[in-house]
Amino acid sequence: MQNTNRRLLLLDGLVLGCVLLVSGVFVWRELFNSWYPWDDGAMAHVVDRLLAGQVPHRDFDDPWTGGWNFLQAEIFGILGPTLAALRIPIFVAWLAGLAGAYGIARRFASTILAGLVTLSCAAWSLYAWHLPLLNWYYFPLAAWCAWSAIRYTERGHWGWLVACGAGAGLAIDIKSSGFFLLAALLFWSLAQTAYADRPAARERRSSAFGLLAFGLAATYSLFVFMLVRRMAGPGASALHFLLPNSALAFWAASEAARGGRSFRDGMVALFRVAGPLVAGVALACTPLIVWFAFHGALHDLLLGVFVRPSVRFARLWGPPPPSKLLTAIMLTAPFVLIAGLRYATVPKVRAAAVAAGALGLFVGVFARWDAVGVNATLIMLRSIPIILPLIALWWCVGRNHEMTRSTHSLLLIALSVTGTLVQVPSAYLPYFFYAAPLMILAAMSLMAWQRASAEGAIVFFAVFLLAAGAGHPALTMAFPPPMRWAAVPSSRAGIFVSPADSARYADLFRLMDTRPAGPVDIEFDAPELYVLMNRPNPRRTVYAILADSTEWSAVPTLRTLDRAGVQTAILATTEMQPWPAMVKLFAALREHFPRSRSAGGYEVRWLDHADASLARISHEY
Repeated sequence: MQNTNRRLLLLDGLVLGCVLLVSGVFVWRELFNSWYPWDDGAMAHVVDRLLAGQVPHRDFDDPWTGGWNFLQAEIFGILGPTLAALRIPIFVAWLAGLAGAYGIARRFASTILAGLVTLSCAAWSLYAWHLPLLNWYYFPLAAWCAWSAIRYTERGHWGWLVACGAGAGLAIDIKSSGFFLLAALLFWSLAQTAYADRPAARERRSSAFGLLAFGLAATYSLFVFMLVRRMAGPGASALHFLLPNSALAFWAASEAARGGRSFRDGMVALFRVAGPLVAGVALACTPLIVWFAFHGALHDLLLGVFVRPSVRFARLWGPPPPSKLLTAIMLTAPFVLIAGLRYATVPKVRAAAVAAGALGLFVGVFARWDAVGVNATLIMLRSIPIILPLIALWWCVGRNHEMTRSTHSLLLIALSVTGTLVQVPSAYLPYFFYAAPLMILAAMSLMAWQRASAEGAIVFFAVFLLAAGAGHPALTMAFPPPMRWAAVPSSRAGIFVSPADSARYADLFRLMDTRPAGPVDIEFDAPELYVLMNRPNPRRTVYAILADSTEWSAVPTLRTLDRAGVQTAILATTEMQPWPAMVKLFAALREHFPRSRSAGGYEVRWLDHADASLARISHEY
């Protein structure tokens, strides 16, 4: 028996090692090519400011919670302060997430099949879009939480729940989207109350706790509605975000009500699961909170996490893509296949369902080589968290199906559904990939419930995802790669862009080398320039588009620049079209800095010594 277990462990290690090796090689060879300069620059810029002794949220507007800055600062100390160093921890965390995905997949699939599922997760995550952003840490931490929760259901030790909560706490430390991960875990905890042992003296059924559960579900649904109500394309937003999250909430509430517990018994059962979870969250978040409190910036942290993001929600709305004919085919095909495998008892009906599903999937594969095929495949994947909680809720209420007893499926579906909210408010192409592996795992865990045909359905779906995702990364559809790459001409880069972009930055840097050292004002939203030129930012803004409108006022801005001794300004009008409210600021900067020259598409303006003296006198009042 021990020899058999040892052989299985060795086989698992071998398959997982091969999956990680293949995935890592394919991603590593492109990891340092291309960039999205606004995100690369902002991530490095906030770390530079932390290393300079500034406190996030108090001294500058950190777009994120701030905990990640400390980890990245240590990595900068080891690897050097470069843009390339942003990508390495994301790559390592992604590999760890794939290892967690493999461990989860082994709960419902054989060794080889779990490896295939993990490869499909790799194809639709960092391989599809490797540009750095903090959202990439969501999937590895969600995988850790799922693994820890599954270990709790297998072993029953509360320590796994603490570890699970710690993962959610770390996600919150990195970015406020970690609260969505915590919501999934709390809904799973709520459903767990139905399976906990009931005291012998309390066999009488009650609806009190069930009513509380439905009240919580309604409150969460209202929260999601308020979150997405201003998104462009309200119909698509309701379909992709409000509908699945509401279905998840009421599914968990239905499970909790199934236990028939009194209010007291229900709260005790909930505390047994949610208590250690919350303790784990507190364990992970307390060091960050103490650090901010020590620096007298706890109030600034609360504003930065809970108040200032409202500006982002007001300006960065991007709707999910609308459905078209091919998209509709891709949305329904895999579920026709699954439904046929599960419910069809007549051989001809089953064969017809399999044929229809297979035809739809292969249409998507052949259409994959253009933008329409990419969108169709993405819509099919995006439909997973829409459909799965509806199926689960239907089974739970109407059939009392055994699936409702699977805490693994409930957990994975909950993580995939709340994971869709990482796309809010900007539901653009890259944001889907941050949580796509969770959706793949949830769908395949549902397929596994049909034991007679589960393996064939999972193989078919995984092979389709690999065929659709491995041909060309989605990044190449959004940003076609150049014929060759050229290095960004800065010792603080370490990444490669198109030769035209490289030459553009080289022109700008040559001109800036002739200007005095010191702080520079850069407008509008080009934080990468602060990093690449190693120049201080005299203002608190990182993303001007996310700053309060008072940051755009001309007179306060000029006073801030004079106090900081700024003699040079760069107007990066080619980076993004400025908001109308910034037109007056641009005019004031042109008047304030009268000398100018263009370089690399940027407008560089500066003061000479006489201009600087006049500027100080004019702004003293």
